[in-house]
Amino acid sequence: MERDTAKYWKKFNIRIAFFGLENQTEPHRFMVPRVFGYDGTAYRSQLLDVDDKGNLIHGVYPVVTLVLYFGTTPWNEPTTLYETFEVLDELKPYVNDYKINLFQIAFLSDEKVNMFKSDFKYVADYFVQSQKNAYYVPTSGTIRHVHEVLQLLEAITGDQRFEKAINVANTKGVNTMSELLLDRTEEKIKREVTERITQQVTQQVTQQVTQQVTQLVTQQVTQQVTQQVTQQVTQQVTQLVTEKTTKRLNKLIFILTQNGRTDDLIRSTSDPDYQ
Repeated sequence: MERDTAKYWKKFNIRIAFFGLENQTEPHRFMVPRVFGYDGTAYRSQLLDVDDKGNLIHGVYPVVTLVLYFGTTPWNEPTTLYETFEVLDELKPYVNDYKINLFQIAFLSDEKVNMFKSDFKYVADYFVQSQKNAYYVPTSGTIRHVHEVLQLLEAITGDQRFEKAINVANTKGVNTMSELLLDRTEEKIKREVTERITQQVTQQVTQQVTQQVTQLVTQQVTQQVTQQVTQQVTQQVTQLVTEKTTKRLNKLIFILTQNGRTDDLIRSTSDPDYQ
């Protein structure tokens, strides 16, 4: 089992601790047992590092593993053994939980990014910007280890432009992201201009469409309301006239019947003028 990066922390030539770095671009379902295995292997190596008399050369010292996650979506996989698999309650007293030291680089705050004193600050800034804005705007800070930073970014992202940036560093001797990734700076300008024009055009088109739609809707609503009101008024007037006509006709029939005027009654049913 090989680690991505391994370093000893020494003081007065004495090993204080062993640090391992694991770089991840995607969440891994079994990252916890993987790291657990790395740490176990490191401890076993300490026990096997003996002199001719069987004494430990460097003794036993802590093993620390840091998982650096560079993905732009949050880590959604287990970070402890108990989260990785189900442990029966009867076994929990005998199964030690284990937690990995996970750092989500793309989700660091600007304050924490600025706390870095090494060139890793520019690496972290790249992923933080990519996560927030979906694009990267190069900064003007001076990079001390240009090739190492660019090689790391190329390895993690697979972006061939970092390889071109290495060539720029070799030929021009520049050491800032804004100089190394000049095309990204030009992209920023083009993007800002495009966004500004798009906003203006969108606003104008929206206003025109809104006016047209409002006018059309107003006309349609007016027509519908006018038609409905006309129908209602016509119905009411027709009903009122019918009611009055019926009352008058009934009254006429009553009077003619009482007076025995049968001929007039028959004539009233067929002669409108007589009615």
